Amino acid sequence: MFTAEPALINLTTGFGTFEGRVSIFDAATSKRTYDGPYAAVVVGGSHSTGLALGRVVAQGSLRAGNVFANFKSSFDAQLNTTGEFGLAGDGSTPAVIQSGGCGDEDDD
Repeated sequence: MFTAEPALINLTTGFGTFEGRVSIFDAATSKRTYDGPYAAVVVGGSHSTGLALGRVVAQGSLRAGNVFANFKSSFDAQLNTTGEFGLAGDGSTPAVIQSGGCGDEDDD
């Protein structure tokens, strides 16, 4: 699920910005696996690049964690959007999931 605030786009240059929230659900279980805000820069009137900051939900033996992800997307006049982040082999959309940290209470 993807929601966007009204985009601010200069119709002459095609440059602009928009922001909103994105949630990702597991297709098999319908459980939310990711949720967080994003902000994007629009270029060419229908392409955007941006940053998503959110949380992934713990699944099985995988811990919950913070997500820092660059993304790219394309959208039409109705804001129907397709895009990707963290795509392996694409240096323009790196993503990291970070959990734990220094000074955990167990580390005396």
